[in-house]
Amino acid sequence: MPVSDDAATDRREVLYQTERSKQEAMELSWSANAYLDCAGRLCNNLIDGHLVRSPHHCRVALHLAFLALELWFKSALAAVQCSYPARHDLDGLRKLYNRVMPDIPLPIPSYLDDLIPRSGALFADAKAPSLEQHFLRLRYPSDRHGRPYPDLQMLDLAVLAVELNRLSWEAQKVQLKIWVKCGWLTPQKEDEERLDAIYRRPFPPGVQ
Repeated sequence: MPVSDDAATDRREVLYQTERSKQEAMELSWSANAYLDCAGRLCNNLIDGHLVRSPHHCRVALHLAFLALELWFKSALAAVQCSYPARHDLDGLRKLYNRVMPDIPLPIPSYLDDLIPRSGALFADAKAPSLEQHFLRLRYPSDRHGRPYPDLQMLDLAVLAVELNRLSWEAQKVQLKIWVKCGWLTPQKEDEERLDAIYRRPFPPGVQ
């Protein structure tokens, strides 16, 4: 039976949207990897003494880590053609990701997650800080009303460097799972056992 013009047009549109989502997801994931790599290199340079340690340098390392997380969430959502808000709301993106991908969790390093309760309230009349507010705090010296943010305490760069390595380790495994789920990677039967071993491989102890 010949395919109608409308059906052919619909099929072409589906293929176009699928390919567009794939390209967007891959571009976002490469950018996320680049941000995380830069954050790790900055931490290591600060630890090795090649740069003067300052709250501003530490702020940049955190900012890059938050950007990497944001782009990873958006990459995964784009891969399954789920629209996401055009904002830097990590909390909202994480909740949306967990709802769309309940079977493929992306663990956020505990050090980054713990920054929120350890920071306390940013302002007396503001609600408890969220990931989104912390993202703004890392980018700007004051909020949108012109109120200066409290000074950031110096970070434990050694801990942050290890956590960034852990995040990269876990995110690459998550990325593999998503690409297999979307059909962009089609492992042969003999590869399935090797992939499963990669998924279950723990973060190497002592990695810095």
